[in-house]
Amino acid sequence: MPTTYPPWIDGYAKAVYKLSASHDPSTHLPFDGFMLMPHYVPEWVSFLMGPIDAFTKSGKSIQDIIHALPGHSSLKFNVFLLAYMFSQAKTDPEIVVKITNFFVSAIKQRAVNETWWADNLIKKYQNPQQFTKHLQPATTDTAKTAAKISAGCGMLVHALYNDFATDLSFDVYGPYPINTSETFWVREYQNLNPTELWPNRAFPYTSIKIYATYKDLDSNAHYIGCHMDYKQNLIEKLSRINVEVDGKHISNDEELLKIKDTIFKSASREFQICKSWNFEKQKHMWMTQMCYQFKPFFEEFNLNWQPTNQLREAVKNKQLVQYWEDDMEFTYAWHQEALGANDLREAYKKIAAS
Repeated sequence: MPTTYPPWIDGYAKAVYKLSASHDPSTHLPFDGFMLMPHYVPEWVSFLMGPIDAFTKSGKSIQDIIHALPGHSSLKFNVFLLAYMFSQAKTDPEIVVKITNFFVSAIKQRAVNETWWADNLIKKYQNPQQFTKHLQPATTDTAKTAAKISAGCGMLVHALYNDFATDLSFDVYGPYPINTSETFWVREYQNLNPTELWPNRAFPYTSIKIYATYKDLDSNAHYIGCHMDYKQNLIEKLSRINVEVDGKHISNDEELLKIKDTIFKSASREFQICKSWNFEKQKHMWMTQMCYQFKPFFEEFNLNWQPTNQLREAVKNKQLVQYWEDDMEFTYAWHQEALGANDLREAYKKIAAS
């Protein structure tokens, strides 16, 4: 019987290549995380296996614990990061398959389509009519203010979580068809007040959601929701909108402007704080942020989500490891090899053959 691997890997590999090809790794903040990860792969695997093993022994289903897992794009991005890390450390194929299967099962639990790598549609918003009752016709002023709130939240979550855990807070879901010309979209900014990471920070909001409908909007999905491409001006195509802050629907323009100003002030402050840290402090926060994504999952099984001493020691006094050259040709073949898709296929093949 020929050895094989799950067909989703081929679609996934093309999707993450498309995502990566649109990025300059040197722009990642506070540093390019791919260059730190090789230092702590075994420790990260051990960290994640704690709750995954506890889940396996519990007899619970993915549906039972999906509420405790990070959001849709966060799970998808972590599959990408894990594939790269497994490849760097030549992780045992049995561990690779067990962890990857867990993440993919959780992604499928939320996804509308089997081709989960090709869009960012989740079942929660599959029937948009139940979320459109608070939508109001979009005036130009409201549309511009909502766009600024969205941009400010995007800046804020990068400051709070670094470029590699951003998807814990920021996700975009859509398009969901409403009629022949109108589509429904949701922009979610969750976990905006992570006191465990920022204990001395006073910020009044925890969750901001922007529900919107657009007419004749042409879009192009990426592997990660917040990297959606739009072919037209969003403000011009916007037809209806609702801004929800901590469960409260806000339609007053003055209140929306106040929310916008608060977000931008906080984003600027957090960025300045991050920039003031030395490299060791940045790595310390990075590790805490990466672990924080899985806090509810760990707590579901009464486990400590904080970084282990082994994780801390693995990156202490370590410099970044270059994995790409400035003059290299960023081809699909290079990406498959360097960022783990080929080794992911091989891991599944070895398990299938054993």
